[in-house]
Amino acid sequence: MKLEKLGYTPKWIKFKLLNEAIFNEQIEELEKGESENIEHFRYYTFIHWLESKKEISNKEIENYLLLAHEDEDQLMAGSAVRSLFLSPILTEEQYEDLKEKLAEFGDWTKKLIIREDLTKRMAKEELTFEFYQECLAYKNKFDDSRLLVAIIAQTEDEKILLDFETNECGKRIRTLASKRLNKLKREA
Repeated sequence: MKLEKLGYTPKWIKFKLLNEAIFNEQIEELEKGESENIEHFRYYTFIHWLESKKEISNKEIENYLLLAHEDEDQLMAGSAVRSLFLSPILTEEQYEDLKEKLAEFGDWTKKLIIREDLTKRMAKEELTFEFYQECLAYKNKFDDSRLLVAIIAQTEDEKILLDFETNECGKRIRTLASKRLNKLKREA
């Protein structure tokens, strides 16, 4: 196999992310001219391997990160690492360990880490006004409203919903909160 033709190294085989069948399919696709961006083949291999797993060992995470670090296309590698970080197969301990290693891929990871931490907390904790304020701070820092939209959909706390009138999140978010509040009042 001429691994370098698609930007692979022998470690892809050694770490069992790539096998001959997948490689041959990709070479065939490349030769047909269906894709000229060879980084797409490597990204597919990362994702295909990750999706085939029901659980993942710490060594496999280490190998995955090593391949991503060594890849010539760091934008693609960052996307592959993002998929690993968001994977539901990670244990809590693996998630926490990966959080520390993720920063090595650049500043873009800060937003991802904070958002994912808040998302996990939202699933486990009671939605308090203080938690809402943390999500609001995230929105203001990163201009990402998805956590606030989730809070609006989940909360029945009038204090939180009323705060959207003055929190400067924008008309769309304010309207969502107002509609949710009106619905709760009608149901009461």
